[in-house]
Amino acid sequence: MNIVFSQAKNGQKSCSIKNINFHSSYNPEREAETFVNNIQTDFIPSCIIILEPGLSYISDYLRKRFPKTTLVAIRLINDFSEYDNKWDKVIYYRDYINFYEIIIVIALLIFLTYQFYLKSKIKNQSIITPWIYYTI
Repeated sequence: MNIVFSQAKNGQKSCSIKNINFHSSYNPEREAETFVNNIQTDFIPSCIIILEPGLSYISDYLRKRFPKTTLVAIRLINDFSEYDNKWDKVIYYRDYINFYEIIIVIALLIFLTYQFYLKSKIKNQSIITPWIYYTI
């Protein structure tokens, strides 16, 4: 997969895959902060799983909002491995050699996302984050 790293308008690092921006091309941190701030929930999740968080801008805002929640990243590629230290647990897609194990992990992620959707309300945003949308 060819990832093109670039600089956002505010000077922060950004990237794209096949000409699709992985993060905001203007202000990636503000995009992540806005997303996390728009989450409305009446419970504190014990675990949040993000499928390929890229440059991991979202992790700091999730940690600030949910300090006792375990943050898990499922990495589809290793181009962003330098940001793994921002997560409590990182699972690499490539570690699942068996196709059926990959399907189970993706099905689990979809199930957990749906459960989150049932228990949460997101103002003016889709439950499927840009990080998930661009990597499926």
